[in-house]
Amino acid sequence: MITVKKVFIYSNSKETYTFLYSVEWLLGVDVDTIITTDESVFENIIDNFNFKISYYNSIDKCICNCDIAIVYNDRNIPENVTDYIKNASAIQNKTYIEIDSSKSAEYKKENKFDFSNENYFDIPAVVIFSLGLTTIPIKTELDINKIFMNAGVTINQFLSPCSSNIVKQFRDAGIGRSRVDLFNNNQANVSVYFFDLQNNLNCIKKYHNVLANIKPDYILVLTDNDFFDYDELLMYIKCYCFKHPDIIVKSRWLSIGNNMFCHLDNLPQEKNHLVLDFEDKNFYNKLQFDLLSKISLAEGIKRIK
Repeated sequence: MITVKKVFIYSNSKETYTFLYSVEWLLGVDVDTIITTDESVFENIIDNFNFKISYYNSIDKCICNCDIAIVYNDRNIPENVTDYIKNASAIQNKTYIEIDSSKSAEYKKENKFDFSNENYFDIPAVVIFSLGLTTIPIKTELDINKIFMNAGVTINQFLSPCSSNIVKQFRDAGIGRSRVDLFNNNQANVSVYFFDLQNNLNCIKKYHNVLANIKPDYILVLTDNDFFDYDELLMYIKCYCFKHPDIIVKSRWLSIGNNMFCHLDNLPQEKNHLVLDFEDKNFYNKLQFDLLSKISLAEGIKRIK
């Protein structure tokens, strides 16, 4: 891959954090340095990445020292700030990408499962449930995509609304590699589905007909940091999917009130063997081994490559 030396990410702390785990995949490049104005949240996770993280106390310095500027506009960023970054990037001949978070709502309407193609029923199905407000789905979704891609497995993948929004806007901007063929393929070996349970396990009930058609072969549940009711979770998943979750992926974020989020440096000691720490350095390898060793793939497809 081509190396882009420096990428400036401007957003709130949680969204900047999200891009740290997905920017290389989205850009289709090896990143040397991420530039941000927010030092406090990221100083304890620097070792999780192959790139460096640099901090500057002004937007001007960030733009001056970057090759690409990415703004994730969650509608809390003043318009004059986004305009300033856009104009300053243009003046300095820097690539500028602005992701409009409000468009995620459009994908909630589009995130419908079309079962007119009966081939969907004949291939293994991976199901991702998101339970909570700070589960950061895009990292796990893109990790799954990468795992199957590296194993030579073609997939149909129905992304979460937020991830769909981000991927489409990167593609529409002409930045990074085209990912259309990596999400939709009529000759797919595996289908990957996403279901948002919001913050209530009861939401799974509205998907019972869909889940009966899918018959999941592999189930991941994404949870917030403050979720611990595993017995109830296992009961619900078993009832509606006829099997227990294979992995529970736990975020280190939790929500405090409306639109306020807190990141914890460490997860509390977990006794449940199904739980994986979102920020574990070996998260990808653990997920890869578990996923490819359990799901049945088409003949000739290697389970681990």
